[in-house]
Amino acid sequence: AKLGEGEPRRKADEEARLEKIKDKHLRIEENLNQKKTGVDVTPQKEAIRSKLAAAEERVRTMTEENKNKAQGFNERVTSAQRRKWEFDAASQDTAQKLAERLADAESRREAEETARLEKISKFNQRVEEAKVKRETQSPPRSPTIKAKASVESIRTDIDTAITNKQVLLEKKTAQLKEKNDKVMQVHERLNEELGEQTARIAAEVEARMVEAEARRNADEEARLE
Repeated sequence: AKLGEGEPRRKADEEARLEKIKDKHLRIEENLNQKKTGVDVTPQKEAIRSKLAAAEERVRTMTEENKNKAQGFNERVTSAQRRKWEFDAASQDTAQKLAERLADAESRREAEETARLEKISKFNQRVEEAKVKRETQSPPRSPTIKAKASVESIRTDIDTAITNKQVLLEKKTAQLKEKNDKVMQVHERLNEELGEQTARIAAEVEARMVEAEARRNADEEARLE
């Protein structure tokens, strides 16, 4: 009876063992067929391929962004340099115009001084001529107090007018020099601000490029892992 009960169990175990061997052979054949055809459709490898494609896309996008940022930085630096050149040219023109105005003022002052001296010389000549004329037409006599006062008054008026003109010219010259100093101060301040702005932009772009490079390296390491 025991032998009769053990026989069905043995047959069932043998059938189960054969079924396992059959399944194993089927899996081996499937793997061999996949290797021959070169087709890999396992979920794990598909996920790896998706991750690699996403990493490549991120690297390409970051490279393009860095290229655009570098191009924008170069354009800003070029624009700032061009503005600096234009400002330098304008400042040089302004300084040249101020120098020309100062030279013109100095020339006018010298011309007025020459004219003043000529006027005094002519006046003295007329006085001498009148004196000689009086001496030849009538006996010499001492000039009256009124005539002396008139001559002195005229001389005083001429000297006063000349002095006033000299003071006015000196005042205008000082004003022109002051304006020139202010223009040069503004020029220096703008140059400093432009230099600081250019340095700040360069530092910012450099920091962003370093940060982008670090992120790209991290993504590359993650992709390789």
